[in-house]
Amino acid sequence: MNEQFPPVTPLPFDDTELLLEQICDSYEDDLSNAPDSSFESYLEQIDNAFLPSLFQELLVLRLAYPTSDGTRASLGRYLKDYPHFEDIVLNVFAKYYNSSPTVTPTLFSLHSPKRRNG
Repeated sequence: MNEQFPPVTPLPFDDTELLLEQICDSYEDDLSNAPDSSFESYLEQIDNAFLPSLFQELLVLRLAYPTSDGTRASLGRYLKDYPHFEDIVLNVFAKYYNSSPTVTPTLFSLHSPKRRNG
């Protein structure tokens, strides 16, 4: 687990924590090979009681890897797609970007519409 982002749900040190680690490792492997990988399917691999912790860990990983076009994950997208995890999304984005000196504050924009030529 990432020490900067403690689990949202206290986890016993048992098989569940190991499962969380395995799921996160699998998603990180996916991101290394396919930078646009979503973590939606990984959320289905764990009991609902531990879903907030898994969501938080996967979102931290998503932020650590640029997408195929070199951009970072969009705050607006995650707020829209996961409104029930709004507090987690806001907390992770704030902590991640405050700890990363190479990321500019403009990445906090809710969305960055693409310009159309013409």
